[in-house]
Amino acid sequence: MTDIPHEPSALDLVAASAANAQSRRRRARMTNFGIGVAGFLALLLIWKVLVAVLQVPAYILPAPEGVFVALWSGIAVSPASALGYYLPWWSTMSNALFGFLTGASLGLVVGSLMLPGDVPGVALRPDVVLPAALAMSAILVFLGRLTLRSQRQPAATGARAMIGGRGRALASFTPDRPAQVAIFGEIWTATAATPIAAGETVRVVAVDGLTLRVVPADGSAEGASS
Repeated sequence: MTDIPHEPSALDLVAASAANAQSRRRRARMTNFGIGVAGFLALLLIWKVLVAVLQVPAYILPAPEGVFVALWSGIAVSPASALGYYLPWWSTMSNALFGFLTGASLGLVVGSLMLPGDVPGVALRPDVVLPAALAMSAILVFLGRLTLRSQRQPAATGARAMIGGRGRALASFTPDRPAQVAIFGEIWTATAATPIAAGETVRVVAVDGLTLRVVPADGSAEGASS
C-alpha cells in the first residue's frame, strides 16, 4: 500500500506565505534596530575621540560620559531638590497650564455672552456654563498662586543663582589642580583651596567667569577659599 502524496491546499499556501512574511518583517526590524544601536555607539565613539584629540574644553563640548553624568545628577535626586530638573519642569508646566486655563475661562464666558438667543435650537444653559466657569476659575486661582510663588523664588540662572548651590565633585581637587563638578544638571570647571575627594558634595562660594570656586559642603574650608 502506497501513500498518496498530500497536495497543499490554497489555505496552507496562504498560511505559509503569511508566516514567511512575518518572519521577514521580524528579521528586518531586528536588523534596523541593530543598525541604529551600532550607529549610536559609533557616534559616541567619534564624539569621545574628537573631544580627546582636539582637547575641547568641557564648557564648550563635554565628553559623552560627562553629559550622561550631568543628566543623571539632575534625575536621580529628590523631586523637591533644587539640584534636579523637577522644580524647573513644574514651574514651566504650571505657567503653561495657567495661561491655557486663563484663555479657556475667558473664551467660555465671552463665548457664552456672545451666543445669539434667536437661533432656533440653540440656547444658553446657565446650569452648564456657570459651574464650568466656576470650576475653571477655581483651578485658575490655585495655579495662579503657584505661579506667583515660583516667580518670587530666587533667580535660577546666572552667577547669583550659583552662589550657595550644592553639587558633586566628578574628580579629586587640589589647590593647584582644578576639576569638574556636576551642579544643577550641568558640568562646571571648579577650583578649591583645599583638597576635595571625587564624589564629595561641594558648595559654590564664588564664580570667576566660567570657573566656580567651591568648598566642601560642610563649610569647613569656606574661610580659606574666600
